[in-house]
Amino acid sequence: MIKVMVVDDDKLVRKGLISAMPWKDFDMEVICEANNGEKALEILETTDIDLLLTDISMAVMSGLELMMIMRERFPTILVVVLTLHQNFDYIQKALRLGAIDYISKVELNQDCFDEILARIHQRTLAAQKSSKRAIAAPYEEILDVDEGYVWFSERKGVELTQYELENIDSDPPLLLNSGVYLWVSSEQDKLNSISTNLRTLRNSNTTMYGVMHLTGLKGLQVNKLQQLLLAYYEQDFFYDYDPTRILIKSVDELANKQVASPQRNIAEIRETLLSFNWVHNHIILEGIALDLKALQLPTASLINELYLIVNEWNRIYFPLTSEKIVMPTHFSSWIEVEKWLYRMKTLLHNAVVKPHLSEEVKMCIYRSILLINQELASPLSAKYIADKVNMSRSYFSQCFKDMFEMTFNEYVRHVRVEKAKEYLSFTDKQILWIAENTGYADHKYFSRLFRQSTGVLPSEYRQKHRKVEK
Repeated sequence: MIKVMVVDDDKLVRKGLISAMPWKDFDMEVICEANNGEKALEILETTDIDLLLTDISMAVMSGLELMMIMRERFPTILVVVLTLHQNFDYIQKALRLGAIDYISKVELNQDCFDEILARIHQRTLAAQKSSKRAIAAPYEEILDVDEGYVWFSERKGVELTQYELENIDSDPPLLLNSGVYLWVSSEQDKLNSISTNLRTLRNSNTTMYGVMHLTGLKGLQVNKLQQLLLAYYEQDFFYDYDPTRILIKSVDELANKQVASPQRNIAEIRETLLSFNWVHNHIILEGIALDLKALQLPTASLINELYLIVNEWNRIYFPLTSEKIVMPTHFSSWIEVEKWLYRMKTLLHNAVVKPHLSEEVKMCIYRSILLINQELASPLSAKYIADKVNMSRSYFSQCFKDMFEMTFNEYVRHVRVEKAKEYLSFTDKQILWIAENTGYADHKYFSRLFRQSTGVLPSEYRQKHRKVEK
């Protein structure tokens, strides 16, 4: 039995489709309905269906928007679109998003119900059969061709639709894993056609995909190739993805990965990113990006490092920028990480740039920020820091306030309080210890100053924060 859902904001159309069409004659049953895309998504979270019929034009969320979300969250559900006007552009877009058919509401009448459902039933079964056939790949088989094309979905679990598969090649590919497909052929003309179709599909799709031309396949067992490609998909695809080109790899390259040697380790990269030099110097940022990419950290480790750096940026630079730095919840590829780093450079640079100061003076002030945060537990004075950066105390204080629109003492007080908040939130250290490690020998004075800044005593802040955490 094919389980069906009908989505249309016109109640009469929706009820008419459900009641008038001979669903049972074609082994189909409408088990749920919705009046817009948002409601449909709510229902799909708790209801298993095989086929969804949706209007293209709806209030709240259109059918096309619904399909875009479904192809990521519910990629196995097949879709037929309903349209009042046979708008070619809308229909084409729906088909590219994976619709297996479309129905014109204008042509709906009792005489054509059987014909419409017969066609939909046939295409649904064909799509399900093709999907199962691709999944049941002969993994023990030895490949007798030397080259092929691999399709990687940027988001794991997002699969190609039946419409997309048919437009790439008439023969189904090997589905090596959810979101990883392999096309092979001994015919060069067919391979060229597959390559062209893959490029076209990638360029016309809103979701990010990668295409690889893979050589050296002959004599390799499919399950061995699967292991190599999945290992590549888990780690290297994130760094290699480039929307402007097809990746070219050999099986030997996948099996014997060559790792570049970065000039800096992660601790050195972190220290450089916490200084202000990279904000002011484009070449330094280029070097950081190259070294960070060359480390090839697992994606989770890379994201964790960036979160730690963002937390420090906000503690160190927030009083200077008056704008919290926000890290995206998801990076699809290294390209997005690199773009984000350059956006951060622009944000920080625009916040503190003072064209009338010399480059030498700006570098001295940037270095002072790093020194303050490195020696936060020590007694700090404007003279001590000015000496460290080779400036007179009075000129240093004047330039500091000119650049950051706050005095040296105001900045030191702010970062000390922020560091204290961090200790209170994430450690069990005593108040006396926190006071000493944020530069205050007198813990009573520290508590009084902390209350002036936050409105609560350190102990109250810790208690309140931990309640939120729990």
